Amino acid sequence: MVWRVSLRFNINSDRGSGFSYGAGAEMDIAPNVSVGADYMRYLDKSAYDFDVASIGLSYRF
Repeated sequence: MVWRVSLRFNINSDRGSGFSYGAGAEMDIAPNVSVGADYMRYLDKSAYDFDVASIGLSYRF
């Protein structure tokens, strides 16, 4: 069993606003199959923030 964990940060300086952060993990459940989940939060200087969550199943050939 193999675990992969990632953390992400992003600052968009071109627009003068925007910051995002998130985390995710993926686990091999078979030699060529893995499941994973991610969460991201996008912040903006405007009144809008966005939260995104995803789950996935990967098959490697």
